[in-house]
Amino acid sequence: MEQHLKVGVEVEKDENDLFTKENLCKAVKCVMDKDSQIGFLVKETHMKWKELLSSPTFMSNYIDNFIKELHGLLVEKT
Repeated sequence: MEQHLKVGVEVEKDENDLFTKENLCKAVKCVMDKDSQIGFLVKETHMKWKELLSSPTFMSNYIDNFIKELHGLLVEKT
């Protein structure tokens, strides 16, 4: 998700596929740093997603499309 949606960063893992508190701290600081390019990108992307998901028409359009898909499935079965 962090690469495709740009909504977070991946925490570096060790050879046992676990992450350390140091690597977790490094990832959090990277996002929280005001001068960090990664932090800026994550915050900018969060704002875009927040704006989209909180728009008044988003949920109703989503539900309308879901209902249309359900109707389409019912029509196919009959």
